Parts: sequence; C-alpha cells; structure tokens
Amino acid sequence: MSRCLHACVALSFAIGCGTSPTVIPDDAYVLPNDAADAYVPPTDVGPDGGLGSLIIGGARPAHLVAPEHPTTEPAPLLVLLHGYGATGAVQDAYLGVTSAAGSRNLWVILPDGTVDASSMRFWNAPGCCDFAHTGVDDIAYLMGLVHEAIAARPIDPHRVYFFGHSNGAFMSYNLACHAADEIAAIAVLAGSDATDTTDCTPSMPVSVLHLHGTADTTIAYAGGDVGLGAFPGAVAITQHWAMRGGCSATPTMGAAVDLERLLPGAETTPTIYGGCMAGIDVRLDTIAGGSHIPSFNADVIGPEVLDWLLMHHR
Repeated sequence: MSRCLHACVALSFAIGCGTSPTVIPDDAYVLPNDAADAYVPPTDVGPDGGLGSLIIGGARPAHLVAPEHPTTEPAPLLVLLHGYGATGAVQDAYLGVTSAAGSRNLWVILPDGTVDASSMRFWNAPGCCDFAHTGVDDIAYLMGLVHEAIAARPIDPHRVYFFGHSNGAFMSYNLACHAADEIAAIAVLAGSDATDTTDCTPSMPVSVLHLHGTADTTIAYAGGDVGLGAFPGAVAITQHWAMRGGCSATPTMGAAVDLERLLPGAETTPTIYGGCMAGIDVRLDTIAGGSHIPSFNADVIGPEVLDWLLMHHR
C-alpha cells in the first residue's frame, strides 16, 4: 500500500448535480511518517470463546478488534466510521485508532459502508451520502454490530462510542439522534448533521466532540450542500447539541493546541460548552487552516479523541 494509499481509496466526493453526480477529488488520505506502509490490519479469529478479535456482522462483515490485553471485565467499545469512498481499514490506517485503543482497553469495530454505483462506500445519513437513494438502514446495521459485539465479548453497554470522519461524521450524528440511549458520546471529524433539527429528537442528551478545519473544501466549516440537501456549519451544530444537553448558551474558549503537523503553531482552538446536564460535554475544536483530511500529529487521536470519549458513560 502506498503512502497515499491507492487511487481507488483516495477520498473523492460525489457532489449532486441533477441526476448525474460529478466526482470532485479532494486530497488523498496522505498518512504521516509512512503510516500506510506500516499499517497492519487487525488479526481476525473466529468466535472461539476466547477474548480475541473476530468478524461480526454476517452478510456485511466487520472487524471487532480486541485491545492489547483483553480481560473478562466489561470494557468500552468504539465504532469507527469511515468517510465516503474509504473503508474501515483505510480510516484506521489514517487515524491510528486501533493502535491507540489497544493500550486503553478499548474494543473497536471497523465496519464498511455499502458500495454505490460509483464503487464508493457510503453511509446513509441525512445530508450525505446515499446519492442513489437506496434507503439502506445503516442505523439498524451499526447498532446490530454493537449488540453482537456486546453479546460476544466482555463489553460495557454503558460505554459505547462512535467516531466518524466526513460521511462517517454525518452517520455518527444520525446515530446520536436515533439511538441516544445506547451511545455515551460521539466524536466527529470534518462532517455535519441534518439541517432539519426537528428530525433529530434524541431520547436523551449525547456528549459531542466536533473537530473541523476552516479550510475544508469538501464539507465546509460554515455549512453547505453536497447534493442531498443543505447541511449546517460546525458552530450551529455544536450549539444545537449544547442546547439538547442543557449547556450554557455562552461557551468558553480553551487554550489553543497544536494538532496539525503541517500548520504552524497552535492552530486549534477549543470552544467548550459548560453548565451541561450531569455527564454531558459539548466541544468544538476549530482547526484554523485545516483541510478535510488533516495531517494530525502522531500523538493526537489517543489523548485528544479517545481519552475524551472514555470520560463518558451512560
């Protein structure tokens, strides 16, 4: 696998234009420090009664990846949702989630979306990216994976998280809307939510961490439309989820941090909503000058995303 992965898994984005979407290429999944070449896909073993990794999902198989030293004590679970045109393995190679999760006693599911007529994998969420209007029920599929994982391995149902990039971020928000009672928190990167907030009536609040670059030309920080209806910007999204969580309408600004290795200085500013209901947090990390596929520093995903998620439980 090349450093930019292969052209077939370089991120492209289908922009609706009447009935004939136009594929507009964005930057490829360029991985720092030759991470793509070093990436080793998770080992798969059968459901043998042990505590190792295995394949779940039946006709739509997904990797359930064990932590480094799994125990019989219930442990948290993260579902990683790839961007449009990628796969679970590509997303993992880019973000290094299973590597960072291994030492955190965190189980990880790496599912793949449905393949569309353009041979691109997608998740069906409001705003993105079921361009053929197949109506595939990805909420049922993904929550089915969660339930299967909980039944197969010692996983705590009160500590279930989703982390989605781009189309996977749209899907993470969709899950938080419709399966809130089973999700402790979500983290999203370079994605958006449904415009019609009346379509999102979560049964309870969900904690949200939203990371987004201001120079994202695929899913714009300020909002836009990819051909399936307008989507809101990052600020509006986090305001909506803060309101749902009973947070203060006036956020505070955290200290700037350096997350992106190709941008100078501390380019990322956290906007933190306080005063929320017990156990709820809402935060927007704005990456000034960040693209749709940021080149994160090597130590970002574990402490900045996974550790934040692991603070939350149902």
